[in-house]
Amino acid sequence: MSVDLSQSPIGPLIQQIEKAPYLVVPERADGLRKMVEQHGIRLVLKPENDDFHVYVTQSREILLGVAVLERLWAYAYAYVNLLVVVQRHPGGTDLDLTADAQARPAMDLLTWADDCEVLYHQTPWPNGLPRPVLNAPEGTLDRRVHDIFLSMVAWLVLHETCHAVLRHPFSADTEEYHRQEFVTVHHQESRRGQDRPRR
Repeated sequence: MSVDLSQSPIGPLIQQIEKAPYLVVPERADGLRKMVEQHGIRLVLKPENDDFHVYVTQSREILLGVAVLERLWAYAYAYVNLLVVVQRHPGGTDLDLTADAQARPAMDLLTWADDCEVLYHQTPWPNGLPRPVLNAPEGTLDRRVHDIFLSMVAWLVLHETCHAVLRHPFSADTEEYHRQEFVTVHHQESRRGQDRPRR
């Protein structure tokens, strides 16, 4: 299935998605921009891919599937909202998450995203289920979802940026480990601030 970006709930977030690697660690943004420009790296969104499509080409284009972005947002939404539901109860409590009014939409969205992943086929965003909120106010659950989503996107893009800089699209396990370590160190700088990434 080709995901129409203009119709995707992710569509309004595209500008923030493109800026995500620079937003998570603003004090390193200038250095990252310089490195991206020096190596001619480009982020390209690919609406036509159903699978979890994230990789870098020999021409240093980072290809990021729109289906990936939709699923990542669903995972972020489920994580934030299910965590809130679980934290309302004492430890060791057996919970029926499908019966909880707040948990049910998160569970339904998570089921949809997981089905798309397992079947390698992106189906339309389900009607009536939560969607991204642009410019969500600070301190709201919607803002937490937004920030976690952008952090996940940033990690993926930074990871592929390392592939592009090192010119190793298909790497050995040890090289892969060092790239992940580099990205994680860069990315963890954002955890020092409670309100990052910023718009």
